[in-house]
Amino acid sequence: ASVAHLELKFIHPIEKKGFHYTFKRRSDMIPREPLEVKHHPSSVDNLLVESLIQHTTCTTLKTFLAHEFVKIPPKLARELCDELGIEHKLHPGKLSKKQIHLMTSLLHQAHFDPPDGNALSPAGEYNLRLGIIKEIGPMFVSTTSSKCNAHQGHPFVIEAGVCIGGDKITRPGLSIFRFCQPDSFCCLREVMMLQHKLHAR
Repeated sequence: ASVAHLELKFIHPIEKKGFHYTFKRRSDMIPREPLEVKHHPSSVDNLLVESLIQHTTCTTLKTFLAHEFVKIPPKLARELCDELGIEHKLHPGKLSKKQIHLMTSLLHQAHFDPPDGNALSPAGEYNLRLGIIKEIGPMFVSTTSSKCNAHQGHPFVIEAGVCIGGDKITRPGLSIFRFCQPDSFCCLREVMMLQHKLHAR
């Protein structure tokens, strides 16, 4: 039976030099596949809301809010309509651009439960630890994975590993590996906070 692996091979067409790397599979624990999820209300803008309205099959504003977004149950959808001063039975296609803007602003200001992170597929502490051991061979290794957090309605998970020494590296001392899924600049502050926690252990 064949064994899953990654093989990279490159030879320069003129200099006839290059490299050949083979990365064999180390773990049988495959991260779960990410799921397609609906938009979190805190993450939308006017253009996205307009697009959702154009493609929705909902016939009332209340059902539109409850069906097209996560974390908006029907009761909360009705309360949002009342807050906007718009009849909850109004067809979403009849909303004016001003009303759409007001609704988007309200969705940003209101408090919703954070997204659950089903759209993400993190490697996990186990796989991260096995990868560091396989590629570096350290004297000591520790890994951690954060719970799912959210920034402006966008879910993210931070994973990190720290190791000391290694049979397969020439640089002595401490090595730190940080991964954020999805890769996003907005998570930089959280990554740095996690780094300080690792140093404090």
